[in-house]
Amino acid sequence: MISLADIRKEITIKLKSQFSNIKVFFDNVENADEAYFYVEFTPKAKTIDDIYTEHVIKIDIDYVLPEDNNGKIDRRKLYDSVQKIDMLFRPVLKVKDRAFTVLETSTNIHDDILHFTFELDFVDCLDDGEFSNIKYELMQILELDWEENKNE
Repeated sequence: MISLADIRKEITIKLKSQFSNIKVFFDNVENADEAYFYVEFTPKAKTIDDIYTEHVIKIDIDYVLPEDNNGKIDRRKLYDSVQKIDMLFRPVLKVKDRAFTVLETSTNIHDDILHFTFELDFVDCLDDGEFSNIKYELMQILELDWEENKNE
């Protein structure tokens, strides 16, 4: 099974590969004097049966730049980073032994913060260790009365 920690680790590695001097946070950042990424997950899960679970994880990567001496943000830097970030996650994001196809991404700049979002949509099943913990009632003796149709 893929955990949020596995996805978080891979996102950090991807962002650091293109933006090595920019920190990546998964917790709230109150004040920062330098640029940073803030990543937020919104997971949803739907049980299909005892073994399979459908997952949709919305991932929002915020790119925050510090203000200059005039209290302004260089929006050009935000626009220039959109394609770099997009290429990190699309078309395929690999996490451990899984490859997720990222079909669609969304980007907008709101309050001088770049918001880059995409979803991971996948089905996960229990591994052998988890599956062995499920206890089912065994089938009992089944008696059948069989009659052949002799009118044929």
